Amino acid sequence: MNSRIGQVLRAIEDDYSKLLTLKQVSAFCGLSASRFRRLFLQQMGLSYKKYINEKRYAQAIRYLKSGNLSVKQISYKIGYKSNATFCLEFKKKYGITPLRYRLASKDNGQK
Repeated sequence: MNSRIGQVLRAIEDDYSKLLTLKQVSAFCGLSASRFRRLFLQQMGLSYKKYINEKRYAQAIRYLKSGNLSVKQISYKIGYKSNATFCLEFKKKYGITPLRYRLASKDNGQK
């Protein structure tokens, strides 16, 4: 793996809730935005934005299953500035709202 991409992945793992723009992250690793975009896609098999979103969704699901935070708290904790945007995007991806996902995972856990 390219060391610059590895550096970005470590930074993402440290705090993926900060939405770093493509411009910011490419500057962070000393590449042009277009070069970073191509290199990231080549190394990871998906775009930078999709990678970040997948990380955020995975964490959101862990939070939803734990039941300790409200949906609004989760949305902000994973880096969304708007709870409504989080709920809309979550529903687009999973076909169900975050709250319904939480309720369904509780129902499945009891069976």
